[in-house]
Amino acid sequence: EFPFGCLPSLAAHFAASAHSFGLCLYADIHSAIILVEENRSLMYVKLVRDDNDIESLSVAFRSRSTKLDHTDQCCVWRMVNFLKTEKEQKYPRLIYETRVACPSCCLNGKDTSCPWDPTSSAHICEICHEDINILDMFGKDPGLVTNPRGDCNLPSSETTSAEDLVEFIHQNGAPTEKPLVMISARFKGDKYEKMVRELASELKKAGVNAYIVEVGPGNTFGDKTLFGLHNMVVMVCFCTHHYGERTVAVYSSFGELKYASEKRIDILPIKMCDDKDYPPSPNRDFDGQNLGPAQNEFVFSADLVYNDWSSREWDAQKCAKETKESLMKLGKCPLL
Repeated sequence: EFPFGCLPSLAAHFAASAHSFGLCLYADIHSAIILVEENRSLMYVKLVRDDNDIESLSVAFRSRSTKLDHTDQCCVWRMVNFLKTEKEQKYPRLIYETRVACPSCCLNGKDTSCPWDPTSSAHICEICHEDINILDMFGKDPGLVTNPRGDCNLPSSETTSAEDLVEFIHQNGAPTEKPLVMISARFKGDKYEKMVRELASELKKAGVNAYIVEVGPGNTFGDKTLFGLHNMVVMVCFCTHHYGERTVAVYSSFGELKYASEKRIDILPIKMCDDKDYPPSPNRDFDGQNLGPAQNEFVFSADLVYNDWSSREWDAQKCAKETKESLMKLGKCPLL
């Protein structure tokens, strides 16, 4: 808590420092929501101002377990250390107080916190008079604790899972341009196009922020493709035998794969063709060259792991489940 106000640059750097913990689901100049890569907890950092115009930098977690695990504790410690370092190196006159939020009061919509006492592992809430046991909350020395305020606008206690919190964020002002999974395929109006669109639909049902180009009246294919390429953090390639063909079209699976490769975007292939046709070996280029097959051989190298659906009966739901698991292993699974 900053009794004389928080410097705007400090708040911005505080929010930005949280990005190193994992995948950023939402960010603006004074806040960030991070899906922690190692344990899938949600971390919410934000500059808040109470009714008395007192500013605070808040750190809140939605843990996957009933207590913050070791990874969460390390995140907390690093955020505490960030402020300590900023004061020592940049802002020696900075005045702030670390406060501990009362979980019970926060869940009941009350903004209640008390000063942190480094000599004690337990605090008494002045409102509900319940013990706030630092060791129970964080499992470590109270010197690692920071949770200055409780007014993070998190959902109430009915929301218990990380997926529910992501949905809450999505429904309450999350930006439209956020990290996504770009699904790349060769659209020919055939059974494979139907299958890949089923896959995209099932991934969304599973909570994955999957994006596949769909053009309606008044829209252009190119604009939709550029939006996906610009915002993707990983690309799922639906590798039929004609994937990556270099056609006269500027926006094509060839162009999408080229962009992802040049930008070093992670690629997850879904193998739909036989072994003899993998990597996909499409027709020669529209101008007689062989750049399409050559690029496929280069990008889909022998050590690039793929999900194999070449000889299995198609099941979009199962494929989506496997794809989501693979994305989670990559640490690149942005959620809706």
